[in-house]
Amino acid sequence: MSISFLNRLAATIFGKLRLRTLLFIPLLLQVFTVVGLLGYLSQKELQVLWLCISASILAATVSILIWGWLVQPIELLNRKVGALSRGKWEPIPELKRSDALGELVNSLNRVAAQLQELKQENTDLKIVLETSTEHGDTVADRLYDQVEEAMCQSERRLAQFLEAVPVGVSVLDQFGKLYFMNQAAKQIFGKGIEPDVTSEQLSEVYQVYIAGTERLYPPEELPIARSLKGESVTADDLEIRRGDRRIPIEVWTTPIYDEQGNILYGINALQDITQRKQADKLVAEYSQTLEKQVRDRTQELSQTLERLQSTQQQLVESEKMAALGSLVAGVAHEINTPIGTAILTASFLSKETQSLLAAWAEGNLKRSVLKGYLDIAKESSELILRNLERAGELVQSFKQVSVDCTSLEKRPFAVKNYLEEALFNLNPQLKQTKHRLTIVGDETLIIDSYPGALSQVVTNLVLNSITHAYQPDEGGNLRFQVMGDRDRAIVQYTDDGCGIPAQNLGKIFEPFFTTARSQGGSGLGLHIVYNLVTQKLQGTIRCESQLGVGTTFIINLPLVIRNQSEV
Repeated sequence: MSISFLNRLAATIFGKLRLRTLLFIPLLLQVFTVVGLLGYLSQKELQVLWLCISASILAATVSILIWGWLVQPIELLNRKVGALSRGKWEPIPELKRSDALGELVNSLNRVAAQLQELKQENTDLKIVLETSTEHGDTVADRLYDQVEEAMCQSERRLAQFLEAVPVGVSVLDQFGKLYFMNQAAKQIFGKGIEPDVTSEQLSEVYQVYIAGTERLYPPEELPIARSLKGESVTADDLEIRRGDRRIPIEVWTTPIYDEQGNILYGINALQDITQRKQADKLVAEYSQTLEKQVRDRTQELSQTLERLQSTQQQLVESEKMAALGSLVAGVAHEINTPIGTAILTASFLSKETQSLLAAWAEGNLKRSVLKGYLDIAKESSELILRNLERAGELVQSFKQVSVDCTSLEKRPFAVKNYLEEALFNLNPQLKQTKHRLTIVGDETLIIDSYPGALSQVVTNLVLNSITHAYQPDEGGNLRFQVMGDRDRAIVQYTDDGCGIPAQNLGKIFEPFFTTARSQGGSGLGLHIVYNLVTQKLQGTIRCESQLGVGTTFIINLPLVIRNQSEV
C-alpha cells in the first residue's frame, strides 16, 4: 500500500473522533507500556519510569486545559460557521472573555444577525415583487388612464382660458395646419378652422391683405408662418376683408418649443384695431390742422414782433435824439456864458478904441490916456481870449461827444477824462437841482472801445437817478468811480436815493418798464444802457439796491474789445 493511502485512511479514522478524545490516546499508550514493563525494570529504572509517567500526566492535564480554553471554542465556531454556510444559523453562546476569541465570537454573532435581517428583507422584497408583478399591468393601465384624463382636463382648461382672452388666438402646428382658434378669432375672420388648409393657403382662405392695398399678404411673410421658423413677430400692416368691410388687425406671434428645443406650434394673437386706426387718422388730421394754425399764428406773431422791434428801435432812436437835443441845449447854455463875456468885453474895448481914435484925431491924445487904453486893451484881450478858448473847448467837446453819439466809432480813450467831458454837458440840468456829481478814479486807465456808447450809458444812468431816485426838491450825491482790474475796466455808479424795491430789481432792464411814466419816463433808458453795455461795449452790468440807502450800477468792460465783425 502506498503512503498516500495510509494517510487518507488515518485521516478518515481519526477525523471521526473528537479532538478531545485524541488528547487521551498518548496517555493511555503510556499507561499500557508502563504496565507491560513493570516486571522487567530495576529499581532505578522504575524511578525514571515514574518520573516519565508524572511528566506525561502533567502534559495531559495541560492539554486538557488547553482543549477547554481554546480548542473547544474553536471547534464550536467551526460547527456554527459550517451551519451558517449551509443556510442554517444558531446563535453562538456568548463567551465572557475579553480576548481576541471573545471579540471574534461577538463579531460573528453580529454578522450573523445582519445576515438574518438581510435574508428576511430579501424574502419580503420577493413577496412585494411577486405582488407588484401580479398587479403591475392593472396599475399601469390605471395610471395611463389617469394621465390621459389629466391631459384632457388640462387641454380643456387651456381652451377655456384662451376662449376667455379678449383678443383672437389661433395656433398652427408644426406641419402648417390650424390646430386651434378661439371664438374671438373666429369673429374677426368670419369663419372657424377650415380643414386641410395649409399655411400657404391661409391668406387666400381667410382673406388676409396687406393693409391699404389690393394684394394678398404673402403666405411666407405671415407672422404665424414666421413663428414656425422661430421668429417672434409683431405686425400691424394686415387687413381682413369680409365683403365690403375691411378690418385692420395687429398681430403678435411666437413659437412654442418642446423640451428638446424643437418647434411644436406657432401661437398667434390678433386684435381688431379699427377704432385705433380711426383715432390715429383723426389725430393726424387734427395735427395737420394744428400745425397749419401754428404756422399761421407764428407768422402773425413774427409780423407783430417785427413791428414791435421796429417801433422799439424808433423809440430808442427818439430817446437818443432827445438825449442829443438835451446835449445841444446844455452845450448852447454853456457856450452862451463865455461868448457873452467875450462880446461884452469886445464891445467895451471897441468903445475905448473909438474914444482913443477921437482924441488922436483932435490932437489932444495924452500919454496917460494912451497908457490907460493899453491896459484896458490888454485886459480885454486876455478876457476875450480866455472866453473864446473856453467856448472853443466846449465846441470841441460837443463836437467829439456828438460825433461819438452819432457814429459810435471805436478808438482808445481815457475813461475818467472822457466821463468828465461827457457829463459836463449835463451841467445845465444839474444846476437846476441840488444834486452833486463827482467823478473819481484812475486817470491813466485807457480802453480801446466805443466812447459814444459809454457816453450814452453814463448819461442815461444820471438822468435815471434824477428822474426816479429823488423827490423834485431833494438833493443827492451822484458818484462815478473808475478802476482797473487786470484786463478789465470797472465803472461803478452810485446814488444815495430811495433805492429800488426787490420785486422790481429784476425788471429794470426790460423795455418800457418804468415807475415814473406820469413824469414822462419812457422805460427805455436802462434798456438802452443794458443793450449798449452787453452788445456794443461787450461787457456786463449788474445792479445792487437797498430801499432807503441807494442804488449802485457796476459796469465791467474789457480793455480792448473785438470788432463787431469778429463778434
